Amino acid sequence: MSIPPWPIAWKRVWPPVAILAVFLWPPFSLAAAPREASADQLQQMLRRFPDADLNKASRLTLDEFRQHRLGTRPGGAAASSRSSAKAKNAPPAKAANAAAAAEASQPSAPAASAPAAGPVAVRIASDKPVPVNPRVYGINCEEMFMKDLVDEPEYIAALTDLKFKSFLFPGGSITYYHHPRGTGGFNIRPEEVAKSKQGGQSRFMNQNAGPDHFAQYIQFVKASGAGSIFVANILNGTVDELDEYLTRLKAADVPIECVVLGVEMHLGQPRELGLDGYIERIKPYIAMLQAKHPGIPIVAHGTPVGWRENAPASSHERNQKLARLPGIDGFSQYAFAPFGCQPGTKSLAVGPDALPPAERWRRYDEFIRDFGAQQIPVYQQEWGADKKMHIAQWGTQAEQNTAVQGLHVANFFFFLAQYNAAHNDYIAAATSALLLAQNSSKGGRMIGPVYKDKIALLTPYLYTKPFRHLFSGDTGLLAAPVEGGGAAGAVKALAAASPDGRKYLYLINSGPAAPLGEVTIDGRELSADLRVQVESVYVSGAANAGLARGGSAPAKTFTGERGLNGLVLEPFSLTLLIMPKGY
Repeated sequence: MSIPPWPIAWKRVWPPVAILAVFLWPPFSLAAAPREASADQLQQMLRRFPDADLNKASRLTLDEFRQHRLGTRPGGAAASSRSSAKAKNAPPAKAANAAAAAEASQPSAPAASAPAAGPVAVRIASDKPVPVNPRVYGINCEEMFMKDLVDEPEYIAALTDLKFKSFLFPGGSITYYHHPRGTGGFNIRPEEVAKSKQGGQSRFMNQNAGPDHFAQYIQFVKASGAGSIFVANILNGTVDELDEYLTRLKAADVPIECVVLGVEMHLGQPRELGLDGYIERIKPYIAMLQAKHPGIPIVAHGTPVGWRENAPASSHERNQKLARLPGIDGFSQYAFAPFGCQPGTKSLAVGPDALPPAERWRRYDEFIRDFGAQQIPVYQQEWGADKKMHIAQWGTQAEQNTAVQGLHVANFFFFLAQYNAAHNDYIAAATSALLLAQNSSKGGRMIGPVYKDKIALLTPYLYTKPFRHLFSGDTGLLAAPVEGGGAAGAVKALAAASPDGRKYLYLINSGPAAPLGEVTIDGRELSADLRVQVESVYVSGAANAGLARGGSAPAKTFTGERGLNGLVLEPFSLTLLIMPKGY
């Protein structure tokens, strides 16, 4: 099943003024992006950027275009005060180590890459917007607690800036051991963890001291204006403990989006319960929830069968039997790509058999297409169309802090919004399992711009942040076909609208540099001179060589005002354009 270029259903009446959000996805060629453009492409660029013809010869060369984008005349003189102002307004990024600091000392406005692809045209139609489900914009909280990030006010400030709508507590395997009362942290009991496969070596063994994590969780969920996805401790907890947790959430006015009755209950220590034991264990939880917390969706954790062609019959039986259990409203599942993170598979990014970035990206992109076309139908068949899917974890385990990872993050958000619009919000909620930041003062080795003093923002954070507009809670998807920008089918588009009159345009480029061409809304072309607010994240040209060798390169960011007529989509970039009201 191919993802449709726009949603096909409409759920409520929207005002005629729209907010615009668009993704573009040109072809991915990291190892050797073309450095020349055809004569036709140069003529198209000349018509779009007449000021680039510096010698007024009515013919554009690549050198002239580079000089125009850099804001210089031959010899290095400034082309105009307007170009100089743009450079001055580009904020420098901070870095988590000396190498990143040297790279980030350059202005953060995207570098002047010579376009290797033709102009991209985007045509928006705002007559049939479909509301966006904001609950798919969330995060699983386990790693931020395990790495003590939540103890840093600077991290909490960076986290709330993302404006997530869903936070899953406490996480994955830690859900076997957390309690609402105890000695601190997750209030784990060492004797319970000692029964796990890792025993006394478990990384959870020390999670019984320090600030109470649930109290910390309530604080940053409220600060974000978000809701809670709560995972009950089915293995070692009690019904009364779950009741206490939910009562505390309600007292703090935190919306409870659903309760998940354990995760990975078919693996590890919980596996000893067996299917029948798990069902008997959760029946009292269902009864309590229905009696004391009616209206909260009750979710059972499913067994992964979608990505496995030869999943055992017992896995299918488990899902089907849980689906028939009275009181179950939906199921939870993971959405990790199988390569690089499952037993017996290899990482795509590291080691002697590492694949080049272009091939890694192709596989991640293919995984997302297959997830909607092949995996979800299997779950629908097992659970029934009335049971909504909850994605408890998604992300990458074979990519860390790379442009490939960043683009996968953006692409998956794109998929979540678009699939839901076409399938009546079948994915009720989703939370990523991404490491967003590191504390550079405590030996964090990955690099990225520093939020303030010591919290280094990693690639997933930077590629996530622009989506706070798309998933704000009042946006609707629009049709947004695109033309140009590379090979046929290389550009994906997504448009959205909100009722406040503000328009947004998201542009994602996974290939060589490409100029933004004509943008129309309901047949009306936006002026090339229109000034817009820009948020962008990209990998600078100097870092692309590292990516081509399979390495990780620090992303750079820009926030400021630009004109549409000067926009070139940099390689590996996500760009958000915020239009003035009235457009």
